[in-house]
Amino acid sequence: MLETVGLLQADPDLGARMAPERFAAAQRALVTRVVTVPTGHWAWEQMLPAPPGVVGFVICSGIFARHARMYDGSSVELLGAGDVIMPWASEHDTAIGFEMSVDWHVLARGRLALVDHGLLLKSAPWPEITKALLTRAITHARWLAGLHAAAGHTRVEDRLWLALWQIAERWGKITPGGVTLTMPGLTHETIASLVAASRPSVTKAFGDLRDRGLLERRPRGVLVLHGAPKDGLSKRTRPERGAVEGGGSAPAAGSLAAPEPVPAPVG
Repeated sequence: MLETVGLLQADPDLGARMAPERFAAAQRALVTRVVTVPTGHWAWEQMLPAPPGVVGFVICSGIFARHARMYDGSSVELLGAGDVIMPWASEHDTAIGFEMSVDWHVLARGRLALVDHGLLLKSAPWPEITKALLTRAITHARWLAGLHAAAGHTRVEDRLWLALWQIAERWGKITPGGVTLTMPGLTHETIASLVAASRPSVTKAFGDLRDRGLLERRPRGVLVLHGAPKDGLSKRTRPERGAVEGGGSAPAAGSLAAPEPVPAPVG
């Protein structure tokens, strides 16, 4: 069921760069429709409209997994609050004839705000919104590049460890007992596609990290990461002293990633 709400009510961070009076005016003028999506396999075509004029959906909350399969290979893209999706875009017809199939899974209950041509035209007096969406797209692309870099490591254990930290950077919470990641729907099979490995090798890597005291599994799909990103790497893959390292000592308790106001413009 679609719910009619203000765009900035559904996603206030789109107006994070606005002066208060501009935010209030945009909040009154820009109205959209929001749909709630339960966890599990997502047959989007059964619940989302895709009429002419619809541009896409902004994810207001939740975590979505887009599974793409090409012949015998597969990959997974994780998306969450702030990302824009267009699930009805053609995934099957490519310029040089690749055979690709795509399906979607919802790992954490989500809400999606519809963006159509009419809404974009109405938002023209507030270019901060378009700028925010473009900045988010670039930020997501760079986050994906980090995941691809993690998947480029030789040892599956290193790939898994770094990928979990990349995911925790966005969805993790820092607690006195470690960085917690609550994603019950993130299966070993999904992670295997994420790090370009087989499911059995990912399961073994989970066990190895747990035996080393770096990873703890708690009820209800909660994972706890201990230490820092570099701590779980094999010696031959650790950065040399003096090199730039991704991550140091754990920061104070709270959210791992800063709250998601729109990032500064990306050059």
